[in-house]
Amino acid sequence: PPVIIPSSPLRPNPPKNPSCSSPIAPNKNCPVLLSPNLSCFENYAAGRDGNFYGTTTQGGDGWPSGDGNIFKVTPTGKLTNLVMFDSSSNGAYPSGLAEGRDGNLYGTTGNGGTNGTGTIFKVTPAGLLTTLFSFSGDTNGGGPFTGLKLGNDGNFYGVTYYGGTYDFGTIFKITPAGVLTTLLSFDGTNGTYPTAPLVQGRDGKFYGTTATEGLSTLYSGTVFAFGPVSYNALFYQTNGVTLASSGTLQLTVDLVSSVRGTIVVGGVAYSFVGQLDDNTHSATVTIHRRRMSDLILNLQWVAPNFLSGTVSDGTWTAQVIGDQAANFSGTDATSLAGRYSFDLITASDGAYSPGWGSSGRVTVLANGAITMTGVLSDETIIGQTSAISASGDWPLFVSLYGGKGALLGWISFTNQPASRFNGSVSWIKTGGYGSFYLHGFTNMATAVGSIKGW
Repeated sequence: PPVIIPSSPLRPNPPKNPSCSSPIAPNKNCPVLLSPNLSCFENYAAGRDGNFYGTTTQGGDGWPSGDGNIFKVTPTGKLTNLVMFDSSSNGAYPSGLAEGRDGNLYGTTGNGGTNGTGTIFKVTPAGLLTTLFSFSGDTNGGGPFTGLKLGNDGNFYGVTYYGGTYDFGTIFKITPAGVLTTLLSFDGTNGTYPTAPLVQGRDGKFYGTTATEGLSTLYSGTVFAFGPVSYNALFYQTNGVTLASSGTLQLTVDLVSSVRGTIVVGGVAYSFVGQLDDNTHSATVTIHRRRMSDLILNLQWVAPNFLSGTVSDGTWTAQVIGDQAANFSGTDATSLAGRYSFDLITASDGAYSPGWGSSGRVTVLANGAITMTGVLSDETIIGQTSAISASGDWPLFVSLYGGKGALLGWISFTNQPASRFNGSVSWIKTGGYGSFYLHGFTNMATAVGSIKGW
């Protein structure tokens, strides 16, 4: 790929049309900073027709001042030039190719195009090139030197070296039809000037690097992950937990900042869709309920892995507290993995609300997934599947008694003796269900667990 040579640890913003004093990308007026063998290519795609397709960053028609080409090579070594780039009309200095689901090849040019700041193109195996998008060099970025990555959703993802809101580069998505969405503008705290092609991991996230900045005082760049993030949250009134104003919600923020999730309140589940404001890091969603007042959900991301907010029906307002659901993998497996037993301890003597005798089992997998099964002292069977948060907490929520009760509370695996967990739990029943405690109750209990070898 193009060699990027920082001029200093605090690299100035690159000019949008590189000159000899800015060795950011190949330029026909400057010394070449790539391999002296300009007929070799940066990257290639193995086509479904059995041939190989690649690019050169210079050469082609008009050598030695050509702006690169796209070529095809058969398995026997026969080479055919398919496209010659000419800077002004179809771009200059192409990067590697990615094959789409339609069998066509997609790529970028770091320079040239309508605004001189790079393009995204599609080319057929026969060599018919279509410019899908010309970067402006400002809000939507410029200098896409690293090519595209075909995502699991059939769209293509890439980065621009500069431009965006802060002129530090962007992450973008483009459809095969040429509709581009800027997903992220680098702002310095998360890095500046992304330098490598994106890679999509098994978790669906995209990974990449930036050349400089970041939170380190050394300004040595960053390694970043970008993709859908899931959160688990509980909500309740701080002056007293009631069934009507408490519950749980699970949500996911996707690559285009859409917020989708499910909220459970009063024993009923409701789906919702909203949009995260990337400037205020907040979202407001109205959730319609049949024959009941709407719920207004206000969420605020105070940190990447933590959210807070409120949910209200107009008569009550409950506080929302949530954590990012951890997704441990590979060598990053959670140290909390294991099999636990637990007891639910209450101060009740059993006369007007359930007393001692509630217990169960918890399994934590290496990826952070958690499964709980148990039996309460009033003979109610309970179970939950969830995930430990990145901070080591478990949002316990179980709907009970046909929607007329619930068990909820945050259980912490941190700040505890080794291999144990602990947390306060609200145990609620409104009455009129089952054979015991028909008038209902509200119990405060403590969940205590320890690792076991069962």
